[in-house]
Amino acid sequence: GSHTCSNPWSLRETQCESYFANLFGAQWLSLGDYRFEGIDQQGEVDKYIFEIQGTQTIIMETISSMDTFIELYEVFESGVTSSLHYDDDGGTDSSSRLDVTLAPGWYLLEVSGYDGTNTGLYELYIR
Repeated sequence: GSHTCSNPWSLRETQCESYFANLFGAQWLSLGDYRFEGIDQQGEVDKYIFEIQGTQTIIMETISSMDTFIELYEVFESGVTSSLHYDDDGGTDSSSRLDVTLAPGWYLLEVSGYDGTNTGLYELYIR
């Protein structure tokens, strides 16, 4: 949406997309989403933000011929993030997969090429 939100914890997600996009340079994700993206240059990191409304187990997975690395952060109201989980080769071949139970809140998922040197296309699933 075109709205900004100074406190995403009190507003609906449509009002917070631009807030988080500006804060992290992140794309919005919803459970069940699929993205087809690419790491075009070494050191690039793609960022995605999503909200969990009830404690549940979430699977985040890349499918790629590139060696991917994913890291999941909890996002606090201050905008500070704290790393929760990361994975390199937990998926098929050198793809990444996290299967984690998350409490209600906001989360940031980063996708990159392993060790910052791998580039290529990837599919991202969150469910």
